[in-house]
Amino acid sequence: AAADARRLGDGALTARAALTYGAELMLAQTDSQLVDLLKEALAALPPGPSGLRAQCLARLAAAQQPAYRLEEPMAMAREAMAMARAVGGDDVLRAVLSHSGSALADYADPTERAAVSEELVRLAMAAGDRVLALRGQSRLLFDYIEMGQLDRGLRAIDAYQRLAHDLRQPRHIWPERLMRAMMALCAGRFDEGERFRDEALEQARGDREVITLLTFAFHSCGRALVTDRPQDLMRAEDDLAQVERDFGGRFGQQAFSHQPREIWRLNASMLHARAGDADAVRHNLSAVPVDSHFLVNDFPVVASIAEAVALSGDATLAALLYERLRPYAGRIITLGRTGMVCVGAVEGALGIYASVLGRTLEAQELLQQAVERERTAGCVATMIQPQRWRERLSGAGVARTVVSPPAPVIGSATRGLAFSLVREGEYWTIAADAQVCRLKGSRGLEMLAELINHPGREFHVLALMGVEAGPVAGEVADGGDAGELLDKDAISDYRARIAELDEEIAEAASWSDTGRLARAREEREALAQEIARGVGLGGRERRAGGAAERARTNVQRRLRGAIRKIAARLPALGAYLERTVRTGAFCSYEPLP
Repeated sequence: AAADARRLGDGALTARAALTYGAELMLAQTDSQLVDLLKEALAALPPGPSGLRAQCLARLAAAQQPAYRLEEPMAMAREAMAMARAVGGDDVLRAVLSHSGSALADYADPTERAAVSEELVRLAMAAGDRVLALRGQSRLLFDYIEMGQLDRGLRAIDAYQRLAHDLRQPRHIWPERLMRAMMALCAGRFDEGERFRDEALEQARGDREVITLLTFAFHSCGRALVTDRPQDLMRAEDDLAQVERDFGGRFGQQAFSHQPREIWRLNASMLHARAGDADAVRHNLSAVPVDSHFLVNDFPVVASIAEAVALSGDATLAALLYERLRPYAGRIITLGRTGMVCVGAVEGALGIYASVLGRTLEAQELLQQAVERERTAGCVATMIQPQRWRERLSGAGVARTVVSPPAPVIGSATRGLAFSLVREGEYWTIAADAQVCRLKGSRGLEMLAELINHPGREFHVLALMGVEAGPVAGEVADGGDAGELLDKDAISDYRARIAELDEEIAEAASWSDTGRLARAREEREALAQEIARGVGLGGRERRAGGAAERARTNVQRRLRGAIRKIAARLPALGAYLERTVRTGAFCSYEPLP
């Protein structure tokens, strides 16, 4: 049709052909042929405002987004909406709102986006256009969450669900399940979120569209950041690796607006930061140029990598990203339609960046603002991270490192127990209250100091062992294994018991039964660690004697050995560390409140 229109010199037909070719929106992908057709149509149309010109402008704005210069497509979208209101009827305005909303989504202020989406829904419902109404409700969900209005977001999901089931197309149905997974995660109902996610996966079975696979992979990464569970972290790593392999194969030739490899590296840095692997974090961050679209324009990504940047210690990058993120203060962050996870308030990430820059008071204020904003919005689960960061900065139960010659000093003060670990050459001087002892250096003490220096952070045992630097002296690499660590029946029993404990935890919390709540949580955590010990990436059974299992055994032995040596000299400190240092596939130091 476009070729015939070009031969006939018919501008209106050229415009209709271009709009029909671009009838399907393609998230994160750029079709250069569509862009060229739309530009050709705009040049061929008679000068002056018209309904066709407004529609072509709006579709061109959407086709070029995400652009490196975000404001250009957004300005084009606003121009198209103004033109449609001036010269077109409801049909023209409805089409223009649909395309313009795509150009504004994720970037414009959420109040502006919500107004566009609400008008689109109203006009679409009046015209019986359920597809555009569905599109509008999907956008409204993220507009409302970003504004901190989760109750309105839930109503948008309900409206979306009714429309999707009327249309009876799987590609419209499965996103509703993932939307509900997002809301459940936000409220701290992790197992419910997992159930919704699994239902979405089942409904999407057979959907091999690239954006579908991307959405589930990014959802896994976001879920791991919210739940902070070892099993979710491992699954996210597996899902991310799988979709990266797909892009290198089946999807390698598709045209995307920006380099996919950059977002793989950034997501990997987020996951490695939670595992406490600073070397892997630095490696991945260094692979992404600071002028990458994702670091210039994608504020959810800029916010989500704050912990990774903090672990890397890169103050220059922290300062740059702080300034880029600052204009978005006041919003709740989501990963949008291509991730469907709520990851908290912008102020939380700003606070982390400020802490890297040494602006402690500002960081504390920002982190407190994040906690309050998330509490008001109902984001129960995402409150935990800014709370932890604020506690570290406030000094309550926090271990500090002071770098000064000749050695780092790690110290803590909790419940009246003040202690420090100071490395002095081959020895460590350990003090608790008025008592002091000296112990010869060991890997166990080094690992213990690393945990104490990062309270609340979970380190994978491979990170603590420093596997990237090669085998530890005296340890021989072993490529064999001794079979499954846990059989399928044991794993099934553990998971069934975890489900029972989740119900018990919810009930105890509702009754304010703190004793029962603490016992149930402790048992649940122990079972989760045991499953993490026995189950590998993607649910595969771990093999005894594998690298991770050998590391788990060695790390546990060394940490407990170091604590026993301390306890022999300083019993009170030894008892405290026995209570607060947790070992397993992931290890952490959890100071008492």
